[in-house]
Amino acid sequence: MQITVFSGFSKEHNSTKQPSGGTAVNCYLKDDTSLINPIFILDSGNFSINYVQWGSRYYFVDDIVSIRNSTVELHCSVDAMASWKTSIGASSQYVTRSASQYDEAIIDRLYPARVMETVSDTVVDLNLSADQAKTTYVVGIVNYMAQASGGVMYYLFTPAMFAQLLQYMFGGNWLDAPITEVSVELQKELVNPFQYIVSVQAFPYDLFDSNLPVAHVAFGYWEMNPVMSTYYLTPEYRYLQVIASADLPAHPQASARGTYLNASPFTRRTLHCYGFGSIPLDPINFIHNNRITLHLSVDKFNGVGKLTISNTGDTDTYETLFGEVGIPIPISQITSNLMGAVGAVLSIPVAMAGASLAGATGAVLGSTGALSGIGNAVESLMPSIQSSGSVGSGVYYIQRPHVTSQFMNVVPIDVERNGRPLMQTKTISTLSGFIQVENPDVDIPATTQEKDIIAGYMRSGFYYE
Repeated sequence: MQITVFSGFSKEHNSTKQPSGGTAVNCYLKDDTSLINPIFILDSGNFSINYVQWGSRYYFVDDIVSIRNSTVELHCSVDAMASWKTSIGASSQYVTRSASQYDEAIIDRLYPARVMETVSDTVVDLNLSADQAKTTYVVGIVNYMAQASGGVMYYLFTPAMFAQLLQYMFGGNWLDAPITEVSVELQKELVNPFQYIVSVQAFPYDLFDSNLPVAHVAFGYWEMNPVMSTYYLTPEYRYLQVIASADLPAHPQASARGTYLNASPFTRRTLHCYGFGSIPLDPINFIHNNRITLHLSVDKFNGVGKLTISNTGDTDTYETLFGEVGIPIPISQITSNLMGAVGAVLSIPVAMAGASLAGATGAVLGSTGALSGIGNAVESLMPSIQSSGSVGSGVYYIQRPHVTSQFMNVVPIDVERNGRPLMQTKTISTLSGFIQVENPDVDIPATTQEKDIIAGYMRSGFYYE
């Protein structure tokens, strides 16, 4: 019988690679040999033979034994992958990993991520950067001109105008009453201007618009004297609309390793936006479109903002948030209840009528009614602070809205030996190089042992060459 022998042929045990060429030699089969592990007897002293072809099967030479001069035994084991290459290539299998074809969107968990990470910041400029010189105060004031808007007019003031307003309103002499008849203190007691200011919001940017209407500044039934005029907000100008977009960076390894690196946990994204804090963004929303669009709508009356986050606009909104964009400004006034004090003094018994309060001792002070009257008078004379609103903060305006992208880098890849995720049913011959199969279906006319060898290699990974 004849076999073809090869010298110096090299391949992996899990490869379908077949040799070319070779030398045909005569041989004998040793008695009691097998198809899977045959022993060939050659009248040759060639010890360089390492591969054999016998019919349609290929064999690895495991050992060469000299039995007498110029006669050797080739102890072989079947190479099932090469022997059944055509049948393997024609089979349809569910391929989990492949070196020649792969799906970049599938997460490859074979390669772990490093502890070290790459950080990148992307500014999304809403053009609302803080500028103290351009701060606009929106002041809600109750006055006689605001019947059509619920009794409150929302005026726009520069910082200097706002300071002038407060100085005038709390100065105490705007009633135009003669001081000789009604003291300043009594004027403050009779009419408290503080009650006419319902809200104060500061915006650290310019809200003045020449399209807005202009009116005199008034509170209650009074106007400032001299007259101050400024813009005021109407319902159609109540909301500020700002839109800005920016392209977010991709994972630095995504172009070479796969788009799955742009998803969690390899990529984390956080939006930092004034009034809304730090908002974690799901990176999966930016896998196919890495452009982020912020749509900010601000209610100028009360400073409440609505922020929508999307790729291109409101049609694909991923997040909707509400926050305090305006900076609430508290206002306070020191007041004293003069009329209450007068009433308390008048409640002192007649016994005290002719007595000096400074010298009221003994029986007079011993009177319960007297002590009660004096106590009430003192309490009424004590000044108290009335305030409205809470202290807001504009610290979040220091930095413009931006997205922080954090990328976990993965270890180097070896596609040639490990392939990449494919997860598709494929005809094996349409692929090349490393292939791994899930639950291989080996329906070929081979021996049971050969089928087990082929299924084992296909399951753990093999090379189709």
